[in-house]
Amino acid sequence: MFNNFIIIKSLYNMKYPRHKVFIPLMTLFMTFFRMLFGDIKKESAQTEKLISIIKSYWVRKNCILMSTWRIGLYYTLKHLNLDKDDEIIITPLCIADTVNCIKLNNLSPILVDLDINTHCISITDLKKKISKKTKVIHITYLSGMVPDLEEILKICKEKNIKLIEDISQNYGARDTNNKLLGSQGHISVGSFSFGKCFASIGGGFLITDDNQLFKKIKKDYYLNIKKVNRFFLIRHCFFQLLAAIATSKYIFNFFTYYIFVLLIKTNKKIYDNFHKPKFRINSMSDYMLNSPVIREEWPNTIFWIFSDIHATPAIKTYRLLDKGIEKRRYLARILIENISEKVKSNIPTGSLDYNKSVYFHLVIYNNINNNKNDIYKFHRYLLANKIDAVGYGLYLINNDSSLGLSEFKTPNAKYIKDNSIFIPMHESYEKNDMIYMAKILNKYFDDQK
Repeated sequence: MFNNFIIIKSLYNMKYPRHKVFIPLMTLFMTFFRMLFGDIKKESAQTEKLISIIKSYWVRKNCILMSTWRIGLYYTLKHLNLDKDDEIIITPLCIADTVNCIKLNNLSPILVDLDINTHCISITDLKKKISKKTKVIHITYLSGMVPDLEEILKICKEKNIKLIEDISQNYGARDTNNKLLGSQGHISVGSFSFGKCFASIGGGFLITDDNQLFKKIKKDYYLNIKKVNRFFLIRHCFFQLLAAIATSKYIFNFFTYYIFVLLIKTNKKIYDNFHKPKFRINSMSDYMLNSPVIREEWPNTIFWIFSDIHATPAIKTYRLLDKGIEKRRYLARILIENISEKVKSNIPTGSLDYNKSVYFHLVIYNNINNNKNDIYKFHRYLLANKIDAVGYGLYLINNDSSLGLSEFKTPNAKYIKDNSIFIPMHESYEKNDMIYMAKILNKYFDDQK
């Protein structure tokens, strides 16, 4: 099938990886060696500087750096003085430990469908799911798109519901009132994990203006810090380093890309798993694998100190954040201006709004004939034309019975999971790259009946 695609000829021979690591390669090298030989428990000048940066950027009174954002969510729910079986509203396209944060606190997760145009919470479905037992709404912003936050805040105020914002994929995004996402919820959490625009070697943060709640969370978190597993941290740093090398300009152009081409010709199963990973119950101790399991307790590896070594790459990516957003918006504008109306009709309106979206991803749908095979055909076409594209790697938590949530029907979320493709969007690209991608997209969609 691969050989049947008509490859558009272009003098511009760039090839485009699905995603890039936002931490500069030299910073990753230095961080790796510091993890090998440095003090991985030291919290001083760099961590204090990062805390100050975060508090200033989001205009928040309190900030704590943590091993992962999910622990921030867990301790938030633990210290909100909720009753057993109180309901926590979440969306279904997320990591499995979102559910564990709720269930380990003896609370009940309630799933609300996604909005097809913003990939955030569906306000229509939200209004149906709110009950007298609803105490918290946890919203996850996806792909850099911005929802109607004003309406969500209005609902929370009317119903006396706490709002928790997960801003991990929307750093720097602002709502209609020009307020930063993450600055308005009762609590906001963010991840520094692999591939984020504001990133480190894992870790996360929590910000809030609630002084009393913050004191409780901080005290509890530090009481549970375990012995730091240096090998665990080094392994994940090494993975990021390899990914950064594999997606660097020359390595991807002359090596990594052709590995994918070889796989698509010789081993469809392996290639497809790169694009649609199957979540398996792997090691319970490696929480970064995001296995779909119900935990009885958190693994010891999750409780580590976010040290100065971790803070350094985070500060580096913060300095590049706003400039990167500006460049990605410029690139998105070029792409959108050069695609046909047919292509444009397959892009959610949240990705078309280059005044608000920060383009963590630029999403395009592909289900032209309501045929599940369309997505695989689209993958192969893009790869044949030098674009390695991928969709959501997040788990659809009600897709099977593993987390006990299959009773919740969320058709929009399933459609988004099954039919979304991310067009590569990175600040290292230029105008010609976007014009080339637009031509490739136009040809594919124009050829479809």
